[in-house]
Amino acid sequence: MNFEKEQLSLIEMQERFASSIEKVRTIGEIELSKENYHYLSDKISSMYQEQNVSFFHDCFLCATVQLVFSFLYPEGEKSIKAFIEFAEQLPQHQRKYFIHIFFNGFDEYGITVFQERFGETTWQLMGILARHAGIGTESAKEYFEVLDFCTKNYSEETVTKKILSSLPKQVNYVFSFLQPLARQEFVRDTKELFELCQNGAGEEMLIEKYPEMSLQFIKQCVSWCAGNL
Repeated sequence: MNFEKEQLSLIEMQERFASSIEKVRTIGEIELSKENYHYLSDKISSMYQEQNVSFFHDCFLCATVQLVFSFLYPEGEKSIKAFIEFAEQLPQHQRKYFIHIFFNGFDEYGITVFQERFGETTWQLMGILARHAGIGTESAKEYFEVLDFCTKNYSEETVTKKILSSLPKQVNYVFSFLQPLARQEFVRDTKELFELCQNGAGEEMLIEKYPEMSLQFIKQCVSWCAGNL
């Protein structure tokens, strides 16, 4: 599937993403090649230039998928910065409506906000999108190596701090958008999942035990523990 070759419009990409979102727990699990990410990003960039707020309502999934994947690629940091600047320069009443578009879209498509709905602000939204990015495929192996080393070499009292100080670069960027408590909880959950996996827990059991954890991450963890990643 190549968006550029098919010359898909934003509305057509929106329809593709709508059918994909039902099959995943987190947006970062949607299949999106780097080529398709760049094609989508190019289409969206003009909307910032046109100050087009209504676009985000009409193509909520396009905007959301593009932002989530921008956390996973180093070149995506420009898109994250552009989005934040776009949101923050809006008049207060318009910014409130703009951010609400995303929370309304989360509800409409059944997308989890990770129990983080205590207010609708730009920074809360960025934290939710960062959680949806999670540990990208390209960083997973390195992250499991960090978990493996830290759980073997540090006490329970210090291991979470050691993991947070040893994160792969792109994961560290994602975590920079999370509240400190959310970072610690994510590390604790992934560490616990990793240890259960190493002790023989199967994929089905882990999927049931961690209902908000990325299916892709769980499968990668099982593969790593089996020596197949």
